[in-house]
Amino acid sequence: MKTNNTSIINRQACEWIAKLHESELSEVERQELKTWMAHSKDNAIELRRMAQRWDDLNALTLLAVPAEPKKVAREPNANRFSLARMITSTAALAAIALLVITVWPQTSIDQNTAKELRSYSTDIGEQRLITLPDNSTVLLNTKSQFSIAYNAEFRDIYLIQGEAHFDVQSSTERPFRVFAGKSKVRAVGTAFSVRLKKATVDVTVTHGSVEIDSIRDSLVGTPAPLGDSILGTRSIVSAGQSAEFDQVAGTIETTSLPDVSLVPAWHHGKLKFTGEPLEQVVEEISRYSPLSIVILDSELRSLRIGGLFDVGETKKMFDALESGFGIKVVYINSNLVHLTATDADTSKL
Repeated sequence: MKTNNTSIINRQACEWIAKLHESELSEVERQELKTWMAHSKDNAIELRRMAQRWDDLNALTLLAVPAEPKKVAREPNANRFSLARMITSTAALAAIALLVITVWPQTSIDQNTAKELRSYSTDIGEQRLITLPDNSTVLLNTKSQFSIAYNAEFRDIYLIQGEAHFDVQSSTERPFRVFAGKSKVRAVGTAFSVRLKKATVDVTVTHGSVEIDSIRDSLVGTPAPLGDSILGTRSIVSAGQSAEFDQVAGTIETTSLPDVSLVPAWHHGKLKFTGEPLEQVVEEISRYSPLSIVILDSELRSLRIGGLFDVGETKKMFDALESGFGIKVVYINSNLVHLTATDADTSKL
């Protein structure tokens, strides 16, 4: 329960950092943020930690100075006066010291890169292509989220949920690292996909090679060595291979793809099934639709399904299941669909 609560706090802090970075908060938003920070000391601690990591002056300043209404005009010495007022309290003085300690060492880092620290996400059924500050690209799949934390030594990505494909610009001086759950995927110049599941992390390499390490749980904004502590499991995965990292057992299983040049169908907005059981197909379809899909006939769960479908075209997928696989699709309401065998006696289900 504690881990889940930590993840929620981290995600909320990440969202606030993104808002603070993109624009100045409205008075309502500032009050909402103050209320959120006051709700739990862990909230304020997490926001400060992420702001330090990302060198976000907006967040650090807001943490140090209480929200006040804006003044239309300022005296010539207004900034000096404000500073004098701030240091009258011990807490504010500590906050200023924190600003100096945090910001001053960062002067040697490329400031343009240091400021390009954001979070990105997609809704159900949405896919998004994102260009990062170093011109690497990320194709973000449905219902996914990641954050970036670049610094002078590393280009760090935190996959918070879902799936993403990374096409990495080569830089031997600044390795590209993707943290997902209890795994770290390290690359220099390559192309690969990472999918974060409940118990596993799947990695597919389409170009070059990557190094997968088993680490402790990684959180956005977690500084090394916590986000870089190897627990002993390591594997090299090359182009044409995929790997499944078991987060519980800490093991990595690598397999070869049938075609080295094969690119996952979802990269082109397609879903491809080549004999997967219906239960697995429904799980995949559900990632792209808000519908709740229930298989009522237990014998149908293992029925093998094959076909190529457009992402988000749930109705066409259902039509294909009815016409080619002997499955009856029953729309209970706008949010619920039942699947049964065409000749099944639904009264016994």
